[in-house]
Amino acid sequence: MHSYQHEREVVTEIIRAAGALAQQGFGGPLEVEHKANDEGPVSNYDKACDALIRQGLHKAFPDDALLTEESDDDGLWQSAARVWIVDPIDGTQEYVTAVPQYAVMIGLCVEGEPVFGAVYAPASDELFIGAEGEGAVLIQRDQQRALSLKPGPTAQAWRIAVSRSHASPELEKLCAALAPARSVPLGSVGLKIASICKGQTDLYLATTTRIKLWDTCGPQAILQAAGGVMVDLFGQPLDYRSAINHPRGLLACAAQDLPQLSAKIRPLARELYAEAQ
Repeated sequence: MHSYQHEREVVTEIIRAAGALAQQGFGGPLEVEHKANDEGPVSNYDKACDALIRQGLHKAFPDDALLTEESDDDGLWQSAARVWIVDPIDGTQEYVTAVPQYAVMIGLCVEGEPVFGAVYAPASDELFIGAEGEGAVLIQRDQQRALSLKPGPTAQAWRIAVSRSHASPELEKLCAALAPARSVPLGSVGLKIASICKGQTDLYLATTTRIKLWDTCGPQAILQAAGGVMVDLFGQPLDYRSAINHPRGLLACAAQDLPQLSAKIRPLARELYAEAQ
């Protein structure tokens, strides 16, 4: 089995540097644009962090493909054996409004499967790293602890991580199907997955069709290394080879919880995504 020690060392240095850069702009004056098709805001620090990460990864892994949120898509990620997938600031909506729920995220796909991931939350100095066959860890203030998911609900009700900025009637309907349940609004997909890995929530649900590969690659690798799974709302694996987005929502949870959660969610998913039947 491949060792990801080299990737870990390189990415740790890059992601901390990008996090420090992002934190320099946090809470200060920003240059903010709005993407086409209501895809949300982008700041000058999103672009600067994107450039920093791309430069570092290309220098260390010149033969690997790169797919990053704030750079042009060259299409190589669809056929390359190894692809780095990057969200320089995940949770830009929170970032530009000075809410400290954002993260820098770097993931590696090998043959279309997320195998290594890092999510760094600069505001709390929390670095989450996971690799296939090597487990997942949280590093904070030079302290490290292993991350391992426990089947839930670990409290009296399912604790469901949901979007802080994008509530919807469809999402409320899914959460209601899992009653008793309590929604926990959070920014950044990476921080939602981190909350599961830390035992603060039991699962993550999303119904939007706008979640992109860079939103999930790094977090999924960490979640899997900790004993979890990330699938669409039909319980099917996520596709990292064709479309840039995940068109059928997301479910992330402990692997042991997937059968019972899918049994309740899948019938509603058929209603939400009638075109997928």
